[in-house]
Amino acid sequence: SGGAEAGVKVDGAMDDKGMDGIFQAIGYREFLPMFDPKLSQDSNGHQKAREECLRQCVANLKTKHRQYTRRQLKWIRRKLLTRNAPVFALDTTNAEHDPDRWQADVFQPAMDISKFYLDGGALDSDPPGQTRANVNGEKPYRELRRHICETCNMTVIGDAQWDAHLSSRSHRRKIGQLRKRKARAMKMDTGQNEW
Repeated sequence: SGGAEAGVKVDGAMDDKGMDGIFQAIGYREFLPMFDPKLSQDSNGHQKAREECLRQCVANLKTKHRQYTRRQLKWIRRKLLTRNAPVFALDTTNAEHDPDRWQADVFQPAMDISKFYLDGGALDSDPPGQTRANVNGEKPYRELRRHICETCNMTVIGDAQWDAHLSSRSHRRKIGQLRKRKARAMKMDTGQNEW
């Protein structure tokens, strides 16, 4: 038809339009070069080009997957583990190529953990036979000290979280606002006493 459809140009080059939805999924975008019409012609030279293109697509997929895994782990370390959210590490090393090991080592423990919390298990307790992944060997959630910040009107659980709160921008801003209010109040008090 001569026009671009679904974000792919007729010559196989990518168009910036249409890069949402399925095009954002890892694996789909990396294999788009395989749909190049130049590679679909039946000749020996094109077969070698297809094989090389496939190797490149697989390499790109592996790279994107590693990058995504690093981003996920970084997010888990920064956002979940530092807040003592219930995060559990399941060992997948033996289950990589054996579906039965996957079922026993990963799927069933994940289901047991989920069921424990869905059935009303307290967030500060661990399911039987499981231990949460804590940062820096920190105590389990139920054993952490509670700190109360009266300035910010909040309760913080755990020493690491307390230190993070004390150095946070919002806490420092509220401390500054409180000092200004106290200074204004003292000026008003001393000004009233002079009259």
